[in-house]
Amino acid sequence: YWYAQPYWEVYSVGPRYRISCGEGRGIVAERFNRVRVVECNGGTYTYLGRRSGDTYRILLNARSGRIVGRTLI
Repeated sequence: YWYAQPYWEVYSVGPRYRISCGEGRGIVAERFNRVRVVECNGGTYTYLGRRSGDTYRILLNARSGRIVGRTLI
């Protein structure tokens, strides 16, 4: 049989990729100053950043690139 597309492209849920640690740092840097990387393993990346004189721990989803949490340190 011949198919127009391989089955793994037709039935996949979506692209399975992550943003890089540097790309995540750039996303966080759009909202925070002096961003530093804490950890870039797993599904959530962790950064430290400053805003209005306060330091925050920022959590970023590695797949979507969305900030999913921040806590004041």
